[in-house]
Amino acid sequence: MKSTLATRATSGALALAFLATAIPALAHNTSTSTASTTNSTYNVVCVQTAVGVHEDAGISALNTYNTAVASALAVRKSGVIAAWGNLNFFSRLTALRAAYGTYRISVKTAKTNFKNSRISANTAFKASMNACGATSADVAGRSKGEKKESKKMKMDDFNWLGFHFGLDF
Repeated sequence: MKSTLATRATSGALALAFLATAIPALAHNTSTSTASTTNSTYNVVCVQTAVGVHEDAGISALNTYNTAVASALAVRKSGVIAAWGNLNFFSRLTALRAAYGTYRISVKTAKTNFKNSRISANTAFKASMNACGATSADVAGRSKGEKKESKKMKMDDFNWLGFHFGLDF
């Protein structure tokens, strides 16, 4: 029994030692990729300004959404606390339903407003990018005649060990 346990322990230690040295070597990504260049010209400062405005709009929309949800939570809290002050079951139930219903409507409205803000920011961004002379090929990072790369993964381009095991090499 002891020899089997010792054999297993030794085998386990050897396997761990092998994996500790082999996995980083196998997971090393040796592929080289070059960024493709586009043939179009665009106003760089204009594009940078458009990106800045777009990102600021996204930040503003998210801040507005967070503020609305926090406010809805505060209103719900006070409503639920007040509802539990009622000694009558039916009046407490009515007050709780009202507090949670108001909260649900407030959050739904906040989500709708956030979605509409994102849509309008993206529409304005696309119009700004077109006004700056940037094309979809510029945004995608390839020239007009260049085809998209195959979606099929290549082993030298894909860190399969790190992806499979969730490891970061």
